[in-house]
Amino acid sequence: MIVRYLDAEHRLPQDRVDEIVRALQLMINAEPREARQLLLSATKDDDPVVRAFGMHCLGEVDHLLGCFSLARRRYQRAAKLFKETDHERCYVFNRMRLAEVCILQAESYRDSVAEPGGDIKEFGKTRAILDEAISQAQALSDDFLIGIGLQCSSQLKALERDYQAASELAQQSVLYLAAVGEEVASLTSLSLLAQAIAQLGDLDFAMELAEDVFRRQIECNLRMPCKATLGVISGINSLRRPAWDDSLSSMNSAIEAIDGTARITSGIPQDELEVFAHAEEISSPLTEWVNRAKSRKPVIDPTVTRSRNVGPPVRADVSPFEITLERINRAL
Repeated sequence: MIVRYLDAEHRLPQDRVDEIVRALQLMINAEPREARQLLLSATKDDDPVVRAFGMHCLGEVDHLLGCFSLARRRYQRAAKLFKETDHERCYVFNRMRLAEVCILQAESYRDSVAEPGGDIKEFGKTRAILDEAISQAQALSDDFLIGIGLQCSSQLKALERDYQAASELAQQSVLYLAAVGEEVASLTSLSLLAQAIAQLGDLDFAMELAEDVFRRQIECNLRMPCKATLGVISGINSLRRPAWDDSLSSMNSAIEAIDGTARITSGIPQDELEVFAHAEEISSPLTEWVNRAKSRKPVIDPTVTRSRNVGPPVRADVSPFEITLERINRAL
């Protein structure tokens, strides 16, 4: 969880650490209302560091829910508190999250940003915020922050339609985040990598990688990230333009919503959200996607893996996630 990286100096009281970690777990498992309730008390604490964390994490909730304008305001308020309390690592992370919100907003009106007449001034501000934050992370020699910055940079390059650069940045992000054991963020970068690879034309490999990410997120009960990865899978399929299965096409409204949104975090009924963690227990138009991801032979076998066009199998007694990283290292 990000708190252990950001509060390495232990400036947060332990009871508040436990509270914020719990709130972030609720958030990532698609329980934003409960997460907000836990975080609101932190925003009223006498300790400005606690208030800063509480406000920032409320921004994270709004961020994942797609309430980008509200998330920006919360991040900006938290940034002021982080700066006043000289919490440099949190300030840098906060600026990266602010940049990502701006990128996601830009994706929602891509044509007005990417084409002449778009809000170029605002886009330039986003780039400047991200570049400054990455420079600060590098000055701190902080692999976690560098990995997050590279992840945001990958998103920015994808927005600019420079998919080769987006692919390379996402790969670098995975390696930095894996080095500090941050699996949740690493999976997000892997999903971005799959998205970029698809745009570069390798649709089969992109789908395999995205489904591997999806499967791992299901195993970890990461329901909100699961929805974002499902959006990547849907986007890859939109490039392939397959003939939809009858049972899925009869409920194509759910797929269309995913296909048309950069990061789906709302608008799907609760019973369908539950599918991501408990596919076998609930009937849903999305069940077939989940079952496919859970049942198909993995790209990476836990004990044997063969990288694409790179020679014989490699055996290792390591986790599936570590083997996935090995495959990326060898295949790309």
